[in-house]
Amino acid sequence: MRSDSHGFALIDTNILYYAFQLGEVEKHRIAQAIIEELDAHGEGCLSTQVLLEFSAIVTRKTKDRHDEIARVFSQFSAWTVHQPTPENILAAVALGERCQISIWDSSYLTV
Repeated sequence: MRSDSHGFALIDTNILYYAFQLGEVEKHRIAQAIIEELDAHGEGCLSTQVLLEFSAIVTRKTKDRHDEIARVFSQFSAWTVHQPTPENILAAVALGERCQISIWDSSYLTV
């Protein structure tokens, strides 16, 4: 989870995934608490990357793919969704090269 200058906290794919998966009880409890806290204060933020990654995981692991994804997404309709601009992507590329990390990790850090 990363907090930005506008008082929003960008959540990671793992937090979103475990908040809706009951199989790992402790991870589910922690992720659900984070989401509930952010939701209560109107501070939650998702990125298109997180939404796509979540969709890919659910598509691989469940049979009710569309229904599961739609159910989860509907719960976040009031949250801010960060949509990267070309400038964000260029900053992510530069950060990735400088720190030798993946574009996916650097794009999360340059929101």
